[in-house]
Amino acid sequence: MDKRINLEKECMRCQGAGKIDGKTCAACEGKGTVLTEEGKKILEYLRNSIRLSEH
Repeated sequence: MDKRINLEKECMRCQGAGKIDGKTCAACEGKGTVLTEEGKKILEYLRNSIRLSEH
């Protein structure tokens, strides 16, 4: 069984362009994508794991 988790999705503010009116989109910082809720949870878990292993 193949279960895939989408970590990123298209930025709704700039529709994936990375820019709005020629300026970098603040929501995605010009990448055109933002983290999904699952992506945010995984990133937070990894950050916490790294912090714990540093001490």
